[in-house]
Amino acid sequence: MKLAFAIVNLVLTMAGMTFFLMLYGRASSAVHKWNFIGHWSLKLGLAMFTTGAFLTMLLFPQPNVIQMMRATGLALILTWAVIFHYKYFIKSK
Repeated sequence: MKLAFAIVNLVLTMAGMTFFLMLYGRASSAVHKWNFIGHWSLKLGLAMFTTGAFLTMLLFPQPNVIQMMRATGLALILTWAVIFHYKYFIKSK
């Protein structure tokens, strides 16, 4: 289960970085028009989330079943969000 947990956290890291770059790597992104608190809370939250997944992957801990379920669910949701965002906001332009 340790290897599966590391793979799930790799997916979380990659999806988090991709989502971060899609939101903040384009000048035309709507997040640049948000107010200060909204803009920075999203940026900080994504950065902390991605860093946490990366460090968890590097530390290679033994997860319990609940941690594995939560991480797998988050990986699926974030991967879906990246694909949706790319398909409807980047590719369509």
